Formats: sequence, C-alpha cells, structure tokens
Amino acid sequence: MNFLGHAVFSPKDDFITLGNLSGDFLKNRYHHQLSPALINGVYLHRAIDTFTDNHQALRDLLPFFRSHFGKYSSVVLDVLLDYLLCDIWKDLFLYDFEVFCRSIYLTIEKYSGELPQRPALIMSQMAAADWLAAYGEEERILRVFNRLSDRARIELKGRIALDVFNENRDTFEVKGVEFLTDLKTYLTGNNLIQEQRINWKK
Repeated sequence: MNFLGHAVFSPKDDFITLGNLSGDFLKNRYHHQLSPALINGVYLHRAIDTFTDNHQALRDLLPFFRSHFGKYSSVVLDVLLDYLLCDIWKDLFLYDFEVFCRSIYLTIEKYSGELPQRPALIMSQMAAADWLAAYGEEERILRVFNRLSDRARIELKGRIALDVFNENRDTFEVKGVEFLTDLKTYLTGNNLIQEQRINWKK
C-alpha cells in the first residue's frame, strides 16, 4: 500500500502515525535522531509492508499486471490498493474521507519538525498538495504513476493499470477487502495498533 493505506492502518498516536507514514524514508541511519514513538511508527510501517507482500489475496492479483509491468507489478498494485480504498471508503469506514485526510495533514503540520530534513519536506509536500485525495481521482492517480515511472526502468502506464483494474473490478474488490480485513485483524491482534485511528463499519 501507499500513503493512504498506511494512514488508515495507524493508531491515534500522532507520532506513531507520522513514523508509519514516513517509514519508507526513515532508514536505520536516521533512527538515532528519532523519538521512540516515531521508531515504533517505522516498525509498524515495515510490519504492514511485510504482511502486504506475503498475503495470498494480493499475490492472486499480481498476474493481472505481469504482462504489462513485470517486476514492477507489486508497485502498481500498491497504488491501486489506495485507489480501491478511496472507491469503497464509505462501505468500510464510519469516518468522512475529507475529514480523515485533514486530520492526517494536521498531524504532519504539527509534528513533521520532529523528522530529519528530507522526510519532513516530503511529509509537508503531502499535506500541502493533498496527496491522499489523489488516490481517488483518476487524473491525479495517473500523475502518481508518472512520478513512479521516473524511478523505474520502464514506463508505468497508469492508463493500462486503471483499465486492468476496471476490467476486473469485482475480483479486485473481493481480494482487496479480504486483505484489508486480515491486515486489520493482524495488527490489532498482535497489539501493533492498540487504539485504531479510524472506526470501521465492521
């Protein structure tokens, strides 16, 4: 999952949330600069990533993309999981999407100064440009794929990714909800999240 998924699977603790959101940018060399709560957020981020990479429902979805994206199929799927989250938000959560996003941005604005310079800048950019909402808007998610292409060895054509998703929408929703439900159970059952940031409908 990308930023929206990590935001959803965060606790009410703002510092753990911030560490989780910025976990990709907080390598071990930064840990001596971080508070214990931020480090716990990084570990939460890594636990989510490991669970995601190994979940069978998501592995079942990767073949839909391999002919187009090869080894980058998992990257494409991560983005589309956030796209799916936006699409079925009202079915999953007892929390308005825009209100949730604002709460995340407020956390970033209040506490990003606790991060090293580069991760702090990235988090500030997220809040200023409303990155979380981008996952629910087709034009903006195409730009997400364009940015990812700059770091990949192939062009990650967002239009193809969305076409594949839309052609197999029912399968993606069934597998996606299975994964999201299992991840919630895993994180709460193992006390990786003690008090969830967002209330689920079921």
